[in-house]
Amino acid sequence: MFSATPDTAEYTLNKSSNYIQGSAYSEIITGLQPRATYYFWIKARNEANNWSVWSDTSTAVPGSFVDISAGLTGVSACSSSWGDYDNDGDLDLALAGWMGSGTQSNIYRNDGVILWILARA
Repeated sequence: MFSATPDTAEYTLNKSSNYIQGSAYSEIITGLQPRATYYFWIKARNEANNWSVWSDTSTAVPGSFVDISAGLTGVSACSSSWGDYDNDGDLDLALAGWMGSGTQSNIYRNDGVILWILARA
């Protein structure tokens, strides 16, 4: 079984700055693969070059939004909203917008596997 540790990390990101002790800091990391688990550790160094121990492991799974060829209607100047249209516990999608020659509104029912058009208005 794979055991992720700072020593087995494939990439490192070194940051040098004058952070204020006790303040929050965030970093945006781009280029990650969707639905892959990433492991993160942090350690700090002070002005005297003394290093802290590694932090506890933190994990993240980025961007689960991938093209599933759902067949959603292409619209511009649109609005969308998630809600449980049919009270089955799955979020359904309402999508309305301009299609070049007129407006269109669709409700896409989520059956837990796929989205399909339930109604057009």
